[in-house]
This record gives sequence, C-alpha cells and structure tokens, in this order.
Amino acid sequence: MLPGARIISDLLGLHGADNAPERPASRRPFDPNAVTHPVLKALLDFWTLKRDARGALPGRADISPSTIKPLLPYIALADVEDGGNNFRFRLFGTRIVEDSGIDLTGRTWRDEPGHDKAIERSRLLVENREPYYMIDVSAKWSPRTYKSYSTLALPLAKDGVNVDMVLYGVVFGTP
Repeated sequence: MLPGARIISDLLGLHGADNAPERPASRRPFDPNAVTHPVLKALLDFWTLKRDARGALPGRADISPSTIKPLLPYIALADVEDGGNNFRFRLFGTRIVEDSGIDLTGRTWRDEPGHDKAIERSRLLVENREPYYMIDVSAKWSPRTYKSYSTLALPLAKDGVNVDMVLYGVVFGTP
C-alpha cells in the first residue's frame, strides 16, 4: 500500500471493520437519530429534506452549494464509476484537506492500491441506497491534536433510484 493510502481509506471511514478501531454509530437499517454532530446533523437534515420533497433519493442537481455553504468545507463528493466498482472524487472539502493533509479531488480509489474494502463499503451503499454513519474513527496519523473523526455517507441519484454519487460529511475531533 502506498504511503497515505491507509489514511485516505481511514479518512472516509470506508475500510473494513477487521482493520478499523472505529465504532459504528448505526448499522442497517440506518438510524438518523444516531447522527449527533452539528455539522453532520445539518448535512443529514438537508439531504432528508431533499429526499422527502421528491419521495426518492436526492440527486446532485438538488444540491445548491449556496444553500449549504457552511457545510462545504466538510464535504466530499464522489461519482460512482464502473457500476460501483470505483469512485472518483469530484470535491474534497477544504476543511477535510486541512485536517487530513490529503486532497483527493479528481482522483479515484483505484488510483491508490489497497482500497478494495473502501470500494466494497461504498458499493454496499450504492446497492442498498442507504446512508451510513460512523463515529470515533481512529485518526492517529492526523497532524492535529485530535485523533478521531466521524463520517456520514449519503447516496445521491439523479433519477431518484440509481445511486450515481456519494455525498460524504467528515468532521475531526470528538463526536
């Protein structure tokens, strides 16, 4: 695995539980009440409002950056490629970059070897059309004094059904 590859996988909480010290905040079915961090809760509330308005999964077109401007630094957005076998990051929020020291904008999981588990977790999100949320994920590699983060992953679908993007929220520090 290339230097930084594990950090990238850790960052979005996409690695398998066998390698991870993270504490899942919810398991299937997704429990929206488990999301307590204010930034991630605001992102979930926004996504839920868009989902409820259409009666289906929201799509990228439903997200106006100006309406979630305070959340943008904490957001990563990835396109689903090759039927869910890869994910290309269209956006990697400035706060995530600052806190992690990594910018994946324009890169895919396949660009970094050793991300099979990251791809599998994202693929499950695509197949199940269900968010996931994890708290207190270990970040011992972090250049900051905090050593954990929380992540929320939300499916997006331009047709309301078939997931074509994943919207991640990532916050460092105590959940």
